[in-house]
Amino acid sequence: MSIAADETRPLLSATRTTDEDVAVAAAAAAALRPRRSVRSTALSLVALLLAGIVVLGLSLAVWDRIRPPAPPPPPPPSLATEANVENVLRLLRKLESIAKGNPSFGGSRSTTRGHAASVDFAVAFLQNHTRLSVRRQPFQVKGQKDGAPPLFVAKAAAAPHAQGMVRNYSAETEVATAVGSGSGALQGAPAFHVLGCDPVLDLAAFKANPGAIAVVGVDGAPSRSLATAATSASLEPTDPFSDIAGPSSLPPSRLAFPSLGATPSCPRACDRAAAAIRAGAKGVVFYPRLTPYGYPWALPPSRRIRCTDQADFELFQSVPVVALSQEAGYDVLLRVVSPEGLRVDLAVNSTYSTVDTWNVIAETTTGDPEKVLIMGSHLDSVEAGPGINDDGSGAMATLELAFAFSRSGLANKTVQKVRFAWWGAEETGLEGSRFYVENLFKNNPAELARIKLTIDTDMIGSPNYVRGIWNGRNVANDALRGPATVIQEVIEQWFEKKGLPTVPFDFNGRSDFAPFMNRGIPAGGVITGEDEIKTHEQAEIFGGIAGMVLDPCYHQACDTVESLRGPGRQVLEENLAALAHTMERFAMEDDVEGLLAGRVPI
Repeated sequence: MSIAADETRPLLSATRTTDEDVAVAAAAAAALRPRRSVRSTALSLVALLLAGIVVLGLSLAVWDRIRPPAPPPPPPPSLATEANVENVLRLLRKLESIAKGNPSFGGSRSTTRGHAASVDFAVAFLQNHTRLSVRRQPFQVKGQKDGAPPLFVAKAAAAPHAQGMVRNYSAETEVATAVGSGSGALQGAPAFHVLGCDPVLDLAAFKANPGAIAVVGVDGAPSRSLATAATSASLEPTDPFSDIAGPSSLPPSRLAFPSLGATPSCPRACDRAAAAIRAGAKGVVFYPRLTPYGYPWALPPSRRIRCTDQADFELFQSVPVVALSQEAGYDVLLRVVSPEGLRVDLAVNSTYSTVDTWNVIAETTTGDPEKVLIMGSHLDSVEAGPGINDDGSGAMATLELAFAFSRSGLANKTVQKVRFAWWGAEETGLEGSRFYVENLFKNNPAELARIKLTIDTDMIGSPNYVRGIWNGRNVANDALRGPATVIQEVIEQWFEKKGLPTVPFDFNGRSDFAPFMNRGIPAGGVITGEDEIKTHEQAEIFGGIAGMVLDPCYHQACDTVESLRGPGRQVLEENLAALAHTMERFAMEDDVEGLLAGRVPI
């Protein structure tokens, strides 16, 4: 059957899609879809945020398990890490330039030469680079100036012109004018060995021989026979000059040669020499201690032989006084006890004038003024040289500690008041520190009582060093032994933690701790050695050369910055850190008196 055309048109129309139809269909579909509300959208975002937080938390938990541990927090600033040895060396070069830069100083920073310029430098540095209160303390000393070099000629008394019996000793290398010597000239004067102060046994020769010369040995010098000295190998050597000008409270162990040295009634060389002068001696010749074997050490004469810090200053100024090297002393001792006897030509030209000099004092403006810690060193040198190790090393280490204490901010936090001191005229008899202490003792004893301890820094960079610590355990004074031992142990423990060996060094009265200890103030510190001889045992522990002086340039022109290179610089750096630690330990302790008394752990 066929379909009519009119019947098919609607069907064809339904199967065709136009753009208009598409638009209509889309609108209808949109109308039929459900609409999302604002509330549901917000909930979706919150859900996503929570999911993110959960994922982040899980991630952090996993990272916390696998990440490396955080580095420890940096330690609080310490003075030991703040103090810098390069600063000390720069300061030392300045000191050397002071000594050598002015021709009138003659390469020296002694009281009569470059010390005043050294004081100016230290004061300016402290004022410009620290916040410490700085002042100069003036005092006066008798300034010694030696004219012509000393003359010392030894002759046999029985045959003064015999071949080989005359010896003219070389000035400065074999004989030197002693500190405090008077002027005078003697020709062919008989010389007698002074063993004690007994008017009959020891001094009668000077009454019988007007114009005679006294030959006086220091600590441990042989007395009745050289044979005894030659068989004394078992005795331990001690400081050659410990009985010259040290305090009378030295422990008995310092007189190590009781059978060879002076009589017990007159143990000190100054006392024996003074007794001889009073008995009529017109000159004094000091010779240093020999080794236990009787052999001489190659040491120049020591101007440390000085009796001018005693009450007999004018007595010693009335006669010429010289000091011999150990080799020359050995030769003179052989001659004076020989059957031929000894006659001497002796001439010294020394003059004195009153000299103005100064201590430099710098102290913190904070800290308990009733509890004072003193960090001390001496700023002068001997006349022979610039004094870079003796005691530029200690003085400039003290200056750097003052600078570091200030720049680190520790000075603002100190519990005790810290007082830094640079003493004057140490080399002529501890005169600056003695003036400071005795002035307080007479005029302000309450202020002296406020000083709880002093730490001394003298010669801390000796090239052939031992790492010495002043030995509080061997102090004779019962009241001082405990506190001085505590100071010693604080330093010892510092070095022990660094794996560095040390050796105790007996207080010998030769540095600025002595006036403080004589007035009951405990002291301590480090020292690397002066004119002592390094033993084989010490060389095994510290290195260096056995049989050589600990400071080969001690009291000589070669005591320069150059002489500190190598081992001297190394031990200077170690001692700087140890001193910084010790200073901070006592400065920051809430109960410093308890610490010194042993009630507070070190």
